[in-house]
Amino acid sequence: MKNSFLALTVLSTFAGIVQAQSSVTLYGIADAGIGSKSTTTRANNAGILSSTKTTRTVIDSGSLATSRFGMRGTEDLGNGLKAVFNLEGGVDLDTGAGNTSGGNLFSRQAHVGLSGGFGTLTIGRQFTAYYTLVAATNHSDNAVLFSLTQNAQVYSNGVADHTLRSSNSVRYTSPSFGGFSGAVMFGTGEDKNIPAGTSASRNASLHLKYANGPFLVGYAHQNERFKAGAMNGLVSATPLASTSTSIGERDYNLFAGSYNFGVAKITASYQAAKQKNSALAVNNGKDKEFQTGVSVPFGASTVYAGYVRSKSDNSGLKAQGFTLLGTYNLSRRTALYAGGITQKFDLPVLAVGASALEKRNAVVAGLRHNF
Repeated sequence: MKNSFLALTVLSTFAGIVQAQSSVTLYGIADAGIGSKSTTTRANNAGILSSTKTTRTVIDSGSLATSRFGMRGTEDLGNGLKAVFNLEGGVDLDTGAGNTSGGNLFSRQAHVGLSGGFGTLTIGRQFTAYYTLVAATNHSDNAVLFSLTQNAQVYSNGVADHTLRSSNSVRYTSPSFGGFSGAVMFGTGEDKNIPAGTSASRNASLHLKYANGPFLVGYAHQNERFKAGAMNGLVSATPLASTSTSIGERDYNLFAGSYNFGVAKITASYQAAKQKNSALAVNNGKDKEFQTGVSVPFGASTVYAGYVRSKSDNSGLKAQGFTLLGTYNLSRRTALYAGGITQKFDLPVLAVGASALEKRNAVVAGLRHNF
């Protein structure tokens, strides 16, 4: 009897130790809202220019933050070393369908790695090192609809905007050394010689930043070698539409920073985007892009305002946008939000039968819950 009791005590103690050393967390975001969205399109019909405005009432998912579910976990391996993993997928609350962050079950993130005093090394599908700095310094707290860089249209006025994630990737994130830290990532497309004679597509990125109290400043670079598919060409005539299925490269350079004064936080960044080595020379070009924003807290509420502009050196076309957003925290995990955006695009010379997006507006109010 005593031996049985002793064995049970040892097993219970061991189980407690194991549980303390390992953890798995189920988490997610549920975000849905209702609003009105409009687009104004300019068209050349038989030499006659006309504008058509279309307004829709929408119930959308993920206007403030992309709705998602995920699992992340750690295991203590001893001597400060941990095994880590993260599996995360998106969901559209308005339809129940999986979202478009890659189309797979865990298309937002799916990686495993090791973490310790040396930093963190992960392998799988994950955010690029470039995007990490973008998200940290974006206006409107990087809110999906209300961040006019994240929804890409202003920043895709010429060269397509940078890729947020990469599959088949390896990423290293350093610890902080007196406020200085960084990350590097390399992803391969595993598609060499498809089509024949072509190199594999890839995504290589890095960022370096300095963060000290309310102050953050950083630099990031990303190189993408792409092949046939959406968003591979310049899109000055029709934002978010591919104009080429050629092969080429894009380089992105970002200088960004933020400062929190307590009563208000200011963010700003400058991005230079360049497309090169395209099989169609007309698709090569450069964009200059700038964003800035301010957020002001009032108790449980925060008001955000942002401004974005871009200019395509290749076409000379410009685009700009404004955003205004307010949030109110009902609790630590639940918030109401309401806001609007407006975007305006310079128009190219339209050939007969051609059309282009001229304006885009949206007003949305919703609820976001973190779990």
